[in-house]
Amino acid sequence: MRQRACALPPPDGALRFHGRAFHWISGARGPALVALASDAIDRTPRTLHLTFIAANGRGKAELTPPRLLLPKHNKAGAVVRLWPDDLLTTLLQTGESSLCFDGQNFFDPNHPIDKRNPALGTQSNYFTGKPLTPDNYAFVRTQMMSCKGEDGKPLYVNPNLLVVPPQLEQPARLILNADMIPNAAGTAPQTNIYKGSAELLVVPQLSAQPTQWYLLDTSRPVRPFVFQLREPPQFTYLNNPTDLNVFQRREYLFGVHARGNAGYALWFLGAKATA
Repeated sequence: MRQRACALPPPDGALRFHGRAFHWISGARGPALVALASDAIDRTPRTLHLTFIAANGRGKAELTPPRLLLPKHNKAGAVVRLWPDDLLTTLLQTGESSLCFDGQNFFDPNHPIDKRNPALGTQSNYFTGKPLTPDNYAFVRTQMMSCKGEDGKPLYVNPNLLVVPPQLEQPARLILNADMIPNAAGTAPQTNIYKGSAELLVVPQLSAQPTQWYLLDTSRPVRPFVFQLREPPQFTYLNNPTDLNVFQRREYLFGVHARGNAGYALWFLGAKATA
């Protein structure tokens, strides 16, 4: 997935990796992406979808076929769930023009410390002129950790997730993984004190904003964003021989109905920066 600049899914998500999955058609074993397909309505696990990949991660394995579904499992009405991810990506992209609970945009340079006492000043979680560099990463991280509440005490923000588009994966990995990084002048190496300070999430849907990056605190039960499911997805289809689309045009129609949405929670748990 890194070769394709795809975001790595959470360890407990519907898409996982198996280093020696069994390809029962050929009898071979090898690395594979394993996706859980669950019922579109009641979320009951239905089957597994395996995509066998080359050992170097560059494309699918030379097996026939490279994709398999577990035999003797009913796949009808089963889906791999990605819908909430798209909603949350939209929140990231539009946060500087969408209001949150304090009346400011979610990503905004002027969040009031106390709306009832303007004299206390404001705090920012939106930073312009900040390309993704070690120094700017440190600056945004420090600003988030310095946020305080109405009582003047720190909010104990702990940024632990760096979110970037594919175009910023290289500098992001340098900041989070390298032992040494160039100093501010670029003339000599220095110890990277921010190695391991956050996890990295590369999101292909953010590629239209190639210079914008995000730092989030997802370490606590309350997150920067919330997803609420009102009605679980309901899988519907028109595939009966007597349906007009089948009878007249030999077309088989499938669709999903669901209700749910994502929204903004606590602004100080997220920050956005752009070059």
